[in-house]
Amino acid sequence: MAARPSPPSGRGPTRAEIASYLEENALLLEAILEKQNTGRLHEAVHYQLQLQQNLIYLATHADERDDIQPLNFQPTHAAGGAPAAPAQPPASSSETTRGAGPSSSQHR
Repeated sequence: MAARPSPPSGRGPTRAEIASYLEENALLLEAILEKQNTGRLHEAVHYQLQLQQNLIYLATHADERDDIQPLNFQPTHAAGGAPAAPAQPPASSSETTRGAGPSSSQHR
């Protein structure tokens, strides 16, 4: 799971690149779970950092696009049979990280 370079500035990732990131993220999650379940927490950190970088990269580009609609999650029922309360969308923040691609070496 090698870090891949950021696309050239001025354009976001293509659908194929996004799909590749999502597939890689699924593999990273599996690797993290495996390492945690076997007690090798120090080995899981590498995968967690890569997953974080990928998620920041995807979120940054999603924030830049005007044509992306938010997902409206409608849970069927909460425990106990009563309808669940609708989830509130997170408030937007002006402190989002810009330009942190998956190959970025920024640490916070």
